[in-house]
Amino acid sequence: MLKTVSGKLIIFSVIAITGFLLLSPPASLGEEPPELFSEDDAKKLRYSDEEFDKETASGEVKSDDKAPSIVINEPAVMEMKKGPMIEAITPVNVYIIFKQNASPLNLETLDVWGEKFFFKKNLTSRVLPHVKTVKEGAVLHMSSIHVPKGNYKVGFSISDIDGRETKSKYKLKVE
Repeated sequence: MLKTVSGKLIIFSVIAITGFLLLSPPASLGEEPPELFSEDDAKKLRYSDEEFDKETASGEVKSDDKAPSIVINEPAVMEMKKGPMIEAITPVNVYIIFKQNASPLNLETLDVWGEKFFFKKNLTSRVLPHVKTVKEGAVLHMSSIHVPKGNYKVGFSISDIDGRETKSKYKLKVE
């Protein structure tokens, strides 16, 4: 009887695992990771090494000391002479906290963009589905996002319900 039960259990396990594999979406079978912006966008946003060396980034700029904060936890931010810079390897994980201060955040004011000189590409619609409200404000968490290799500048802004705004710009180097 034990042989029959264990034999049936093995057959059931094989069927269950096969069914799971057939019905589950492929996780790594050549599936491309989601992208922050397309290769075509990258051509418009990418800085040459010379241009990138001359560019500056402001980091976080608040309308006043009660404005929200923007904290980039992942990828790491390095303080450089010409402003904060993010170095990342694609695909990249993104974890940004938008902290409310004196008043709750107004998530409708969230703006995320890439820029090169006077050209600006709005990326908000691509990141908004990954923003979750939390007790302290909001979190943007994206895993394995494809960003074309190159040098870029990215920006974030958000306001609270009282209109206090915080903007931050970073140089972004993607390998």
